[in-house]
Amino acid sequence: MLAAPRTRDSLPWMSPPHSTRLLRVLLIDDQPADRDLTEEAFRRHHSLAQLHVLPDPHDTLTWLREQAAQAALPDVILLDLNMPGCDGLTVLDTIRRDPTFHAVRIVVLAHSSEEEDVTAAYNLGATTYLVKPSSFSAFERQMRTLRDRLLDLIWPWGRIRRLKNALNQALTDNAALQAKLQRHTDRDERGRFKIGR
Repeated sequence: MLAAPRTRDSLPWMSPPHSTRLLRVLLIDDQPADRDLTEEAFRRHHSLAQLHVLPDPHDTLTWLREQAAQAALPDVILLDLNMPGCDGLTVLDTIRRDPTFHAVRIVVLAHSSEEEDVTAAYNLGATTYLVKPSSFSAFERQMRTLRDRLLDLIWPWGRIRRLKNALNQALTDNAALQAKLQRHTDRDERGRFKIGR
């Protein structure tokens, strides 16, 4: 990353319109450490996204029905698949059986990369299946990336910003290659000049 990067909040032309609502995200995860990392990833952008945490998956349907009654369903559910005392696939199936929640995207977070688990999740209606990395730093990076992708659902300028950054990096790399090529050309020219003399 660049030194002293400017945050999204410090770029006024990238600020979302005041009329734009927050991205609503529901996290269903019984692991405190994973919850903390996910919350941290969203905390920096609390003005853009609202994260609600349910540590007990048994509360899911009650909470979702309350939100539906207020026309405030989450845009995305982050669902931990491996929860003691409650199978994440059962929670996924229960959510998908209720037509009220069909439009809600569900991102499954799991430690397993077994094909049967992935297939089962997609068959039950998961939108995306992500394998949790084994290290905390990798999981934190994964959550930050996921957060940015989710923000793109509401504000496409997030994607535009990343494309602009990629373009700027490509231009910088191109300029560096041009300079290197010029140095080699100059050196070759000097060498030819000496031989010619």
